[in-house]
Amino acid sequence: MLADIVVALLVAAVCTGSLAWWLGARGPGTVLGYLSLFLFLFLAVWAGGLWLRPIGPRLWGTAWLGFMVTGLVFWIVLGAFLVRLPAVDPELTTPTVALGMGVYFYLLNFIFLVAIVFHYTWPPVPA
Repeated sequence: MLADIVVALLVAAVCTGSLAWWLGARGPGTVLGYLSLFLFLFLAVWAGGLWLRPIGPRLWGTAWLGFMVTGLVFWIVLGAFLVRLPAVDPELTTPTVALGMGVYFYLLNFIFLVAIVFHYTWPPVPA
């Protein structure tokens, strides 16, 4: 379990750092925005790495390649969505849209947490 957390932290830190460097000032905003991005990536990588079939070599007893694949997928998706293009439609920047995205963010974090707890409570049966 500790090795899973360490690998997920490392992958999430690399993904967050590379997104911050790549997006520069156009990123998610303040330090709190980057911490939110890190939290989202950490939970996504941890949950995805736990639930993917263990692939690749083991490091500290953890198949780390599943964590890397999950981090890469979320890195690509978030990189595509975090690029801020010039707003064409002012209705896309209303407080209602921001509230909806915030609810979606917290809902996904909750789903990732439930998946992590579920994995450690009832681990998958080996085939």
